[in-house]
Amino acid sequence: MNLKLIKPPIAVLYLLLIGLSAHAQYSAYPLQPVPFTEVKFTDQFWYPKLETINRITIPFAFSQTKERMLNFKEAAELTEESVIAFNGSWQVGNDGKVNSLYPFDDSDMFKIIEAASYSLQQFPNNELEEYLDSIITVVGKAQEEDGYLYTFRTIANKYNSPLHEWLGNNRWQHVEELSHELYNLGHLFEAAVGHHEATGKTNLLNIAVKAADLLYDTFGWGKLEKYPGHQEVEKGLIRLSLCVNDARYLELAKFFLDARGGGPEYCQAHKPVTQQTKAVGHSVRATYMYIAMADIAALTGQYDYQHAIDEIWKDIVEKKIYITGGIGASGGNEGFNEPYHLPNSSAYCETCASIGNIYFNHRMFLRHKESKYIDVLEQSLYNGMLSGISLSGDRFFYPNPLETNGADRHKWFGCSCCPTNIARMIPSIPGYMYAHNKDTLYVNLFAQSEASLQFGNTNVNIVQKSAYPWDGDIKLILNPEVSSEFTLMIRIPGWARNQVFEGDLYSFHEKYDTQTHINGESVGNKLIDGYFPITRNWSEGDEVNIHFEMPVRKIISKEQVVGNHERFTIQRGPIVYCAEGVDNEITNVLTQKYELDAHTEASFSEELLGGVEVIEIEPRDYENIDNSIKLIPYFARSNRQTCPMQVWLSYQQPREMPDSLIIVDESKGDYATSNHVSPWESLAAIYDIYGAAPVSSSDKGSSAFGNWNWGESVGKWNWVQYNFHKVYRISTSQVYWWDDNAGITLPDSTFLSYWDENESLFVPIDKTFSTQEQGTIKWDIFNTISFEPVTTNKIRLNFYGNQKAQGILEWHVYTPSLISSLANDMVQTSSLFNVIRQGNIIQLRVLNEKETFVQIYNLSGHLLFQNNIHQELNYHLSERLPNGVLLIRASQGYQVDVKKVVF
Repeated sequence: MNLKLIKPPIAVLYLLLIGLSAHAQYSAYPLQPVPFTEVKFTDQFWYPKLETINRITIPFAFSQTKERMLNFKEAAELTEESVIAFNGSWQVGNDGKVNSLYPFDDSDMFKIIEAASYSLQQFPNNELEEYLDSIITVVGKAQEEDGYLYTFRTIANKYNSPLHEWLGNNRWQHVEELSHELYNLGHLFEAAVGHHEATGKTNLLNIAVKAADLLYDTFGWGKLEKYPGHQEVEKGLIRLSLCVNDARYLELAKFFLDARGGGPEYCQAHKPVTQQTKAVGHSVRATYMYIAMADIAALTGQYDYQHAIDEIWKDIVEKKIYITGGIGASGGNEGFNEPYHLPNSSAYCETCASIGNIYFNHRMFLRHKESKYIDVLEQSLYNGMLSGISLSGDRFFYPNPLETNGADRHKWFGCSCCPTNIARMIPSIPGYMYAHNKDTLYVNLFAQSEASLQFGNTNVNIVQKSAYPWDGDIKLILNPEVSSEFTLMIRIPGWARNQVFEGDLYSFHEKYDTQTHINGESVGNKLIDGYFPITRNWSEGDEVNIHFEMPVRKIISKEQVVGNHERFTIQRGPIVYCAEGVDNEITNVLTQKYELDAHTEASFSEELLGGVEVIEIEPRDYENIDNSIKLIPYFARSNRQTCPMQVWLSYQQPREMPDSLIIVDESKGDYATSNHVSPWESLAAIYDIYGAAPVSSSDKGSSAFGNWNWGESVGKWNWVQYNFHKVYRISTSQVYWWDDNAGITLPDSTFLSYWDENESLFVPIDKTFSTQEQGTIKWDIFNTISFEPVTTNKIRLNFYGNQKAQGILEWHVYTPSLISSLANDMVQTSSLFNVIRQGNIIQLRVLNEKETFVQIYNLSGHLLFQNNIHQELNYHLSERLPNGVLLIRASQGYQVDVKKVVF
């Protein structure tokens, strides 16, 4: 290897790097993980997934990134035969232009190389290794003489073709924005280290060092003082620095962090990194930056870095994380939103962000030795991250919402960061199982496996026997080469200690003793930072038997999470569950209601979804449905057919509504339809009368209808429609429009139409045309319009938007109401009584002392009182209604008197 150690300008960094091995990334942390290369899964949960990544995902990823590989070929001016065939060959000739969409596409090749390198550790494959060597040869030839490696610019310069608009005319010109020149190199550095560790080869490592030398000569204080627009190069430089023992790269990584400040919040450049205490902006950029800060803090002892990320971690876990471990609520910035803003159907939860969250929490654990970080890691691992890939290994999710009207996994993406990222994540999972220092071994995750580590003065072999995560019985067998005394720290997961995450963002509805036992002894209060310690002299064959009870648990949210009001979700062990329509065709899973104390039952199904634990829960109308609702693990969703899916189950009670409201009753055959509904939104939301009414047009609550469709919904008439099982006379419409402050807003124009059975067409309803220009379409209220009654079983709300798509929180239609009838009575009435209010009493006196039939209604049309009186009635106002309006109707034969009382 033609690498040498160069004396760094910062002596302390140099001293930290002396003598570090290739696996030394974590050597400055109080704990070191057992490398994934030393842990072999033998279980029925993770091992098949690693095998699928090796057998299906990696070859599939290479086949889907041929155009990206061709960019390197074009930059290198090579013929197609320069890369050997693997899982099918690509046959495209030189044309002197880029072959893919985005300047960051180079990074996908580097991530697949890294993924393949990790997979080679568990599944040696000479053909794959040769294929990697052929790709690395092309990458090396695409690199410019001074180390610059960025195919989009190299191709443009060599062939005098147009530059992509993100690039700028000169190198590094837009590096703080969208060029991704440094981002790509960060992934090159990580791939080079991973490939070197897997194969011992230095061919990719030499390319990485050449590029890193160029960066060191170009960037820094007194040089080009710019930061990366997308963080990644920092953690790549740190890995490279430790691999080749060159402190210059560590110094440069720290510069890229310290150069931030005075820039956009989107890329966390709004403040110096040491002054940031809140998670903001693009979530993947953010986690990659926090990872680099953790590494720098560990390597340099820089307290202000650690203090900043400690505060940021609390902000995420206490206010901004989903129950799946996903982060990044907003699709607009692909990142963090305001505290407690965690909507379900529009949740972004990018797969890459979950992966970044895993990396970040692992570093935090190595620093602090507390199980709360592994709790977050495990939740993200089994739910938010694993949801991103299909069971077949060749279909993917980019965002991972917690409620959908039906979402299909994608074969690939134009921006394919998530598939390539998950391909390198899963093979590395064995490396999160264990960590140690000189006299303590931490057991973090549970899976049937075998591991080997050099511990103290001896080598220790550890065997786990377990059916985790479906079963809570785990046996550890320790086999030290020579008897040794050390402490074994066994993590007791938060879910086994009545704690979802640290803080109160989520909590278990029922808290009880889960009876965790180790070697038959209850762990009780003997934990140290979430770990049960066992200190003893260990000999070959010593066993530790762990028993975690795994009851079905109901989880509720903090009140500030508006979208989860009167909702709960189900978790068993580390697995979060959801309801899918394919399992529950007798009902709409998006509108089904439950009781908070509903009965649940768990059972394992070997045939379903490759073998999963299934949970059945009784719905509120169990007697009518005559069947339980089946729940499956969230990670296994969308592996069969397109159908609705929901994580947070509702136990809401219906709001008090006027009797004239036409209820959309799915059990009778009523339903809604539309010309287009976004897959991540819910058409069922518009007739959901459960829970609180909307408080503003921007307050989505739990779900909403939206018809965003990549611009296809803009500039034309769209519609939603109710189809009723019988004919109604309809005279009033109320619609509460939704504005998501992104691609959805209120319409410019609307009108109503009804189905004319005789004409077999939809007919516009007179006097229902409304426009924003007229001021008849308004934010933050129910837009109400009344009209001459129409008789129909179908009514349609038509809307037009010239700039954006439209959204609806609720749409109600009404028959001619009792209130309308009472209003008519008020016009043609006799005077039969007087009414006055005295404190909390409405006093009614009949004028002629004849028997009078009295009825009292609220403005919703609900009857509050009725009876015959002869002279006087004292009606006590409810404390629940301290102010409002009552309508009092009195009748004597054909004479009627109606009066309104305001209180």
